[in-house]
Order: sequence, then C-alpha cells, then structure tokens
Amino acid sequence: MDAQLLAAWGPILEGLVADEAILDQVLAENEWFAPSLVQHAVACMRPWWDVAELQKLRACYPVVHSPKRIGLILAGNLPLVGLHDVLMVLLSGHHAIVKPSHKDRVLLRALIAQSPEALRARVTFVESLAPGDIDFLLATGSNATARQLAEAFEEVPKFMRQNRFSVAVLLGNENQQQLAGLAKDILTYHGMGCRSVSSVLVPPNYDLMSLVRALEAFEATQFAPIWRDVLRYERAVEVVLDRQEPACEAIVLQYSTSLKPPKIGILNVVTYETDVDRDALLEAAQAELQCIVDDGHIAFGHAQMPALEDFADSVDTLAILTNC
Repeated sequence: MDAQLLAAWGPILEGLVADEAILDQVLAENEWFAPSLVQHAVACMRPWWDVAELQKLRACYPVVHSPKRIGLILAGNLPLVGLHDVLMVLLSGHHAIVKPSHKDRVLLRALIAQSPEALRARVTFVESLAPGDIDFLLATGSNATARQLAEAFEEVPKFMRQNRFSVAVLLGNENQQQLAGLAKDILTYHGMGCRSVSSVLVPPNYDLMSLVRALEAFEATQFAPIWRDVLRYERAVEVVLDRQEPACEAIVLQYSTSLKPPKIGILNVVTYETDVDRDALLEAAQAELQCIVDDGHIAFGHAQMPALEDFADSVDTLAILTNC
C-alpha cells in the first residue's frame, strides 16, 4: 500500500477532531471519550503519518504478493485504539475486514469514509465475523474473549492479544517534572489502556505526597463526568473496609503486595524492600506487563505516546501480517 495514501490520514483525523458535531457523536457513543481526550489521542498519533517513516517501516518486511482478508476485532477502551492494527493491515498490502467495537465506531468509520478510494476499497466494516469470511484473524480483548475466539475460529490462523497492564518504578529521587509525566501515564484515558500505569513500585518509606500533588495537578478537562462517579464509589468502598490509604483527589491509592491487573479508579502502590525484591515483583508479572516506566525503560510521561513501530504486547504485527 502506498505510504503517501496512508499519510493522508493525518490531516483527515485532525479535521475530524476539530469538528464539534463529530466529537458530540463520539461522546454519545462512549461516555468515557471526553472531547479533549479524543483530541489528545489523535495528537499522539501525529508522528505516524510521516511518509518517510511509513516507507522506512514497510521496507523492513517482505512484499505481500497475495493479499488476504484479515479479520480485525477491535477493542473500544480508548479512542481509535484499533487504528494501528488497521494501518498495519493496509501497510502490509492486505484487505481489512473490520469489526469495530460498538464503543468506538464513529471516528474510524468517518476516517475511512473520507479516505482516498484506494484505501476505502481495502477496508470492509462488518457487524460480525465468521471463520469463512477471513483468511487470518487479529483480535484484541480480554482473556475470556480470547478463549472464546480461539474456539470459534479454531481453523483460522490467528493472533490474539489479551489483558496487559503497565507499571512505574520509582527510586525516590524523581523530580516534579518526572512525577508530572507519571501522572499523565496514570490518568490519561482514565487508566483504561494497557499502556496506562496502574501500579507503582516504591522504595521503603517513600513519601507519596509528591506523587499525590502531581496527580492532583493533572488537567481535569481530560476526565469524563463518569470518572467522578467511579471515584465516589471506590472511596465509599475504602470507608466501608476501613482502609487507611493516602488521600488523593485524582484517583484512589491502594497499597498492595504484588503487581496486578488494574481496577478502574485504583492506583496500586507496591513497596519493594531491595533491588532484588523489586526485580522479583517485576519478573512475577512479566507475562502481563505492557510497559515499564522508569529511567531505564519508557521515560516518565511517554507511556501513552507509542511510536509507529511500538507494537502492542511487543509482538511485531507487521511481521505477522507479511508472513501469514
């Protein structure tokens, strides 16, 4: 697929998220998708639409001589969360048979409708997928969904993503700029993405107040109104259970002894005693980790800004698609 055609998605998306009527439709479909959050998601994708970068990435993989029908079952937890998969299918040269989430259809459908004809011809939207409709399946969902799809598409070659979460490692010497970046990693998208930091590893006697201040300074316009209801409920649970957790207006902090999948509205705080202890906690959760945010992995503030070549679950989607 011509990278120049795909690069046209950049200005199309910018135009869509500048349209208040479109943003109203998006919010009506998904109450979590506040307009500023949708605009943020599109802004983070801006580097993807560089023609040279698209060409450079595509040149690393074999040419597809026989295009196939690639079934895509997309998630709907973040605005346009499935767009990277659609992009990779088209960049590889295949045809995308797309079953979008009912919570994230407006922008994707509008984008394809405004795309050049050569792109539109390679994307088909469907309400449901059957094994006979596709040659390969690429799906994203919960662990339970993955098991169901594995059974339903038993005879179809496939790759399925399952639950993942992200963690930040603090040493205690982070400055306010780093903590402000971490607040973005935690709170952007209400913590609902696999790249959202849902647990923080902290050293003994760590003073949480610096992190609390950074979290409370996060831009509130990125929160949907329903976020307040979630926090109100989780705080009520804390009171009933008589938990003595540090107060934070932005999210509920909860002490834990292990890294674990997120619960919306909760930030798990896990204390490690030694470097060996810290590494053991990370190793125990390795199979479920999407991102580690610290000085040695992803920089603070960058977890929610994947580059074009940052494939989900660290599995090279384009390599799979060009060899399927």
